[in-house]
Amino acid sequence: MAEHSCGLEPSEAENEELFSGLIDGVLTQADAQRMRLRLESCQGCGAFVEELRTIRANAQATSFKTPEADSWDERPIGAASRFLRTFGWLLVGLWLVINVVLVVRMDEISTTALRVLLGLSFAGWAALLLSVLIDRLKNPSDERYRRVVR
Repeated sequence: MAEHSCGLEPSEAENEELFSGLIDGVLTQADAQRMRLRLESCQGCGAFVEELRTIRANAQATSFKTPEADSWDERPIGAASRFLRTFGWLLVGLWLVINVVLVVRMDEISTTALRVLLGLSFAGWAALLLSVLIDRLKNPSDERYRRVVR
């Protein structure tokens, strides 16, 4: 890599943002002008920007094969998870309906209504999270690597 005659390292956080912003074209006019002057005077910075442009072009040119639809299946696994997911969404939906009703009738809100609302919210989200936890425990994402020995 070429020597930086400007004395600044492109890898420093502030400089990294400037170089990246220059390549992405998001710098302010003053910052862009400052970076162009820097590139003209520092051969190392110029080489670094060219390297970043090459990396960006290669990354944008990379294509990935879209996985088959059955590998994206996120339906609940098992009856317990299915029940909790359905129950959780029902509670969250009920919570949203009650929220709308309470907003419309703001002057009639009681402490009991607020407690019920908070309880529905907590129970619904807890049921949803529990269903996801059950699914993850039944089918961990690293399952296919369990037999790999380091």
